[in-house]
Amino acid sequence: KNIKTAQAKVTWGTVSKIFVSADLEKGINLAAEFPDNNPFVAPFAQVDKAIADKQIAETGMIKSAITNIPNMKTMLAKDEEYIADLDTVTKKLWAKEEQLYAATRATVKPVQHSITVEDVTP
Repeated sequence: KNIKTAQAKVTWGTVSKIFVSADLEKGINLAAEFPDNNPFVAPFAQVDKAIADKQIAETGMIKSAITNIPNMKTMLAKDEEYIADLDTVTKKLWAKEEQLYAATRATVKPVQHSITVEDVTP
């Protein structure tokens, strides 16, 4: 509001664009105008990568180990030592999953950014 010239420069993060003042008065969608170059792109990509890494590890853990442990316990039902070992493996796998969760959660941080609007003189 209150732009004194026909155009204004909007800077969001490190990127600037020139807009017609009338459009700015109506309001613009910053996410649509700065889709690839805004302060949220890199932090969101970090979170996405951490989630993907966690999911890859969990998928392997569940498909290869966790779902097979009950069958192994059945097969080794008479050998308490191996049952205890399987319980230890199960606990360690879930502890690893907890570490992955914590690492993923640690990537989620507030994004500090600024938006400046400057009159453009003809």
